[in-house]
Amino acid sequence: MCQLKLTDFVSVLLKNKREDQFNLQSTVLFDHNYILSFLKKHSKFVVPHEILLVLIIENKFRLSLYLLQNMNIPFHIDFFTFAIQYSSYDIAFYLLKVYEVQISQNIQKAVDAHILAYDLNRQNLKSKLYMSKLLLNDFNFNQARNFLDAVSFGINDHYLEGNIFAHSSNPLLSMC
Repeated sequence: MCQLKLTDFVSVLLKNKREDQFNLQSTVLFDHNYILSFLKKHSKFVVPHEILLVLIIENKFRLSLYLLQNMNIPFHIDFFTFAIQYSSYDIAFYLLKVYEVQISQNIQKAVDAHILAYDLNRQNLKSKLYMSKLLLNDFNFNQARNFLDAVSFGINDHYLEGNIFAHSSNPLLSMC
């Protein structure tokens, strides 16, 4: 028998927020207040680090921000790397601004996660390029090579967001 954790319940609440997930006009079953009250009610079973990672994966900026500020969760580099890998760039940019010193201490892990994000999906290219520009000074030679390999596919990509690689803020132009 598989042991269920509170983190699993929170994940289910986030995934099943609406009565009909494909209709934005459908009734909201589990709003943010409900999820927060659920966490408060079961606070002795909450593992804040795990709950925050679930919120980051689900791209829940306001809930993530609330947990960071009100549950006194110490920063861990996994918060930043998960935000990048799961395209939660609003959370990633917030973490970069607030926890810049801690991220710089683990910059190689952060850069590796950023390069992996290009391979995982082709969405949010503007945010990815801006993050590349911010992290560019911290790339080592191998990471720069891996980054160029990951981005080279996007240069020849013909869908609309792929055209961003011709933009003047392209980190490739800065590297050349």
